[in-house]
Amino acid sequence: MWQGWQRYYIEGIKQSFGCGFTELVPEKHIARKWRFKSWPKGGFATITLTFVDRNGENELCLEG
Repeated sequence: MWQGWQRYYIEGIKQSFGCGFTELVPEKHIARKWRFKSWPKGGFATITLTFVDRNGENELCLEG
């Protein structure tokens, strides 16, 4: 499931936002810089998505 979601996520984001992954740990977390195309050149935000397995359920933590 992880690889399919990752592929979908990456392609969708590339169409709407600028992209730049800073760290990618499969099944653990994604850290990246991103920006809206309308933001001034050089303006980025950094976010981290952390995936936590909770006995068969997934928890997604977003930090930015």
